[in-house]
Order: sequence, then C-alpha cells, then structure tokens
Amino acid sequence: MSQSEADFDCLIVGGGPAGLTAAIYLARFRRSTRLIDAGSSRAALIPKSHNFPGIPDGISGVDILARLKAHAERYGAHVENGVVSRLSCRDDGLFEATAEGRSVTARRVILATGVVDNTPDIDGLAEHIRTGRIRLCPVCDGFEVTDKPVAIYGTAEHVLRKALFLRGYTSDLTLLCTDDVSCPAELATALSRAGVDLPTHCVQSLHWNGESITARLKSGAEKPFAVLYPAMGSQPRSGLYTELGGSLTTDGCIDTDEHQRTPIPGIWAIGDVVDALDQMAVAIGHAAIATTDIHNSLNNGIKPAARFTSR
Repeated sequence: MSQSEADFDCLIVGGGPAGLTAAIYLARFRRSTRLIDAGSSRAALIPKSHNFPGIPDGISGVDILARLKAHAERYGAHVENGVVSRLSCRDDGLFEATAEGRSVTARRVILATGVVDNTPDIDGLAEHIRTGRIRLCPVCDGFEVTDKPVAIYGTAEHVLRKALFLRGYTSDLTLLCTDDVSCPAELATALSRAGVDLPTHCVQSLHWNGESITARLKSGAEKPFAVLYPAMGSQPRSGLYTELGGSLTTDGCIDTDEHQRTPIPGIWAIGDVVDALDQMAVAIGHAAIATTDIHNSLNNGIKPAARFTSR
C-alpha cells in the first residue's frame, strides 16, 4: 500500500479543544480526517469558563466540546468515540492505529491526548469540581475567587508557586502542604513580600462536612474552606508517543518545534500534552499551526473529504 492509499490524510487522537479544532481546520483544508476520542477531555470538567474568547457570559466545557464537534462534522471530519490502544509506523511510511479492535491508516498523525490532573483524595470529587468548591486552573478562573478565602493543597513545591500566582486575586490564602515545607530562600522572600504566610503544620487529610471542604492538619486542628485549589501536578497522556520511540521532556510532555512537529517524522502534537501553558486558547492556536503545516506537507494531491451542507 502506498501513502496515497491510506484510509485518511490525517488521524487525530484526542477530542478536546485542540483535537477538535484540528479536525475543523483539516476538514476545511479538504483533507480526509478521522478523530478518535476516548471521551476523557479535561475540558469537560469545566463548570463554566469565563475566559473563553468571545463568550464573556461564560460557557461550560461540555458545551464548548459539543460546538467544536458539530463544527468539525459539518465540514466532513469523521469523529468517533474510542480508545487508541496502539499506534505504529509501517514500513511503507503509513501510520496504523488500533482502536476498539479496528485498524485505520493515515499519512499524518496529530496527538492531542491531553493530561490527567492529579487530584486530592476526597469523597464527591466530581461534584466539588462541578460546583466550584474545587478548582483546577487558577489561570482559567482565578478572577472568580477575587477577595475570597482560598486554600491551596498539595506538595510544597507546587503549593508555594501557585500561592504567588493566586495572591494576585486574594490575600486570604491558606497553604495546605502534604509534606514538610522546604522553601528556597528566593521564593520565601517573594512570598513574604506578597504577604503570604508559610504553613506551620502539614495537612493530613481532606473531607466534606456537608457545608464546606475541611482540612484536618497533623496538629489535630481542622479548618473549613469555601474554595480549594489542588497543586499536585498532572500526568501527560504521552504513552502512544513513547511507544513509537519518542522521548519526553522532564515533565513527561511531548516536545515540539514551532510548527508543532515532534522529532518523529509525520507526528505532530498539540494541546496540554505539549510542554506549554495548559489553556484552551493555546490548544486552539497549536491546532491552527499544526494543521497548516500538515496541509502543506501533504503534497501528493488532495483527497476529497465528505460533502457538507452550508448553512
């Protein structure tokens, strides 16, 4: 089989804002495109985003994904649910992916597989995120906690740096470190200047008392909070890339160049799985850059995409 006989010009793995935007662009470039999505986009956790450009009244993550999917399908992109369990590069230069027991071939691949947030051990986590009691992204929604009492929970390494960022929104910060605080002198000085007190006791556990999230300290004291930000890092979904032989950054992300190309020819990576600011606007920008580069690289003629109806 030659490259011109691939099932699709491009396979996109991951259906978050990055992957779906890539599908829109490729479909409008008249490239045959299949997107396979495991249904676990981090964006789906967003109760209501107020920093998505052009929607000042806010929009839920689920609605953003639904709109992007409808947009991609309108122009002929194939979007399907499934888990890509295997991705390989064949001797003829095509990429072959296995999902739900079926195989598909493509000339190019975009990995938009995202990350998984490390979250605290507390009953009702999903409901706490839905109601905004637990918030995962201060860049996204720090504005919404302006002047409110906020707790930051996690290892000292992550908590102390997140505290400096959140201090721009509120002075009522409590740092809940799960390990002994070891603060570099330069960071300690910056926190002191910002009026952020270092914790004196580590936190033992979190629980929901029916009205608020409560931290139980190792000293035995308990403190309730209206809003808690985990500062526990995340795990990039980069397994498919490493199976192809790709290496990762020290944070486990996929490294790319200015065109979102990876060191593996024919593979591009976009969105949160890339070592960049984990924001939907960034992911959308990655998609525009990568798909334009892919379109330009496919110089063997355009394979017509499915028809669509203009509205």
